[in-house]
Amino acid sequence: MTNTLKTGFARSIALFAGIHLLGGHWLALQLVAWIGMFSVNSQDVPLATALEKTFAGKHPCPLCHAVESGQEQERDNTLIDTGNKVNAVMVAALNLPPRPESNLIFFPETATPHSVTFAPRSLPPWRG
Repeated sequence: MTNTLKTGFARSIALFAGIHLLGGHWLALQLVAWIGMFSVNSQDVPLATALEKTFAGKHPCPLCHAVESGQEQERDNTLIDTGNKVNAVMVAALNLPPRPESNLIFFPETATPHSVTFAPRSLPPWRG
């Protein structure tokens, strides 16, 4: 049973890491911001208007601004100028011994392959 718990825990950590690498943390924060904006907007106006006001983007909340600036900052950090970067890799010199002379004899190639057919030794029992 502990092995099942370990694999479940490992899978959850891998899933969490994958979501984080794909930017899921920004989506989670944006969802929290939208829920907060919708709850505030729905107190004053009907639900349809609250939804429109929440997702129109004309009146973003402070958390929406924070998510947007965080995403921009993350994008700026990932875009690195690699044009002037020199990637030097040292390769170890590989000294191989000379190939020994081969005593193998190869048959000469023929232009057309020969086919070989064998006659069956006896007929099958159902044909006999």
